[in-house]
Amino acid sequence: MSKIGLVFVAGIKNIFRVKIALIIFIPLTLIVVGGMVTLVCLLLIRPEMASASPDRGALEGYISLVLYSAAIISIGVTLNSTLFHTLVKEKARGNLTALLATPLTVSEIWLGKSLALFIPGLVLGILLSALSWLVVNLAYFLPDIGFVFSLEGAVSSLIAVPLIYLFFGMFVHVIGLTSKPATGNVIAQVFLPVIANVMIQIVVRSGMDAGSWQFMVMNLGLAVAIGGLVLGVKSRLTPERIVISG
Repeated sequence: MSKIGLVFVAGIKNIFRVKIALIIFIPLTLIVVGGMVTLVCLLLIRPEMASASPDRGALEGYISLVLYSAAIISIGVTLNSTLFHTLVKEKARGNLTALLATPLTVSEIWLGKSLALFIPGLVLGILLSALSWLVVNLAYFLPDIGFVFSLEGAVSSLIAVPLIYLFFGMFVHVIGLTSKPATGNVIAQVFLPVIANVMIQIVVRSGMDAGSWQFMVMNLGLAVAIGGLVLGVKSRLTPERIVISG
């Protein structure tokens, strides 16, 4: 575990050295999340609060959608913004080959670097989700009906979504380490808009409540499925494949 921690710390330092990625992804994430939250408020929350008797159950679903949107977008954008630059730079400089010559195992390198790519997005996702929840409650619900919160929505947003991206990042990292970094980047770039659009459309168009246990189970099931995919491709992770792919 201490060896994984060393790789993780080194990975975090490498990420924050990529200034252009930081300059781009933080404002981009704020804009996209802010836009999505604003749409939910104007199209769903505001009309409901303007009714004679606001439905608290509906409001719990809407605030859950705010949380979910903030989490899935912020974690995804952060992962996409850092993954490609990090893998390209490390392969071009021969950093991975040098690490393989140390007592570190391939799995320790993989886990440490995967966590380094995941944790910044997790922190940003939790912060933006919590901030979005607080701002919407202060702007629309207080003091009339008090704080609106859904436990199932919180689990979907703050547990299921991070697990989805943790396992997905591990999967993409296997692909990026054992083949061309661009291959992993393409997969990552496609996944974010697809998964965000599909999940949000399920809530908006099918009528499934983002604060429901069904939505929570669906997200947890997706996380488990991606985790199984990681186990399926982990056998590709060998020193020979990493060196040859570089």
